[in-house]
Amino acid sequence: MIEPIVKVLHKPPVLCIEVLSPEDRWRRVLERVRDYQQMGVQAVWIINLRSRDIWIAGHAGEPVLHEEESLTVQGTPVQLPVTEIFAFSDEAPLGDDPDSE
Repeated sequence: MIEPIVKVLHKPPVLCIEVLSPEDRWRRVLERVRDYQQMGVQAVWIINLRSRDIWIAGHAGEPVLHEEESLTVQGTPVQLPVTEIFAFSDEAPLGDDPDSE
């Protein structure tokens, strides 16, 4: 059963995904990850499209570099091949140059 979309969260989502922008700083990203963890989020994926790196943070602890072929959320059917993330991002410009459109 699909739950309705709510404007205010009353329970934590299973997964939060942070896609880094050029302006993001690691310290600020870690602050957001800790906020998610304190909220009770089970998993956080941090994706850097430029470097093609992905870090995974569980419900506690620091993010670790992900080196497997698929992203999963333990105890759920969520599974996403890493190649699909980067294939999707390759189709869209990263927005560095406003004149490149």
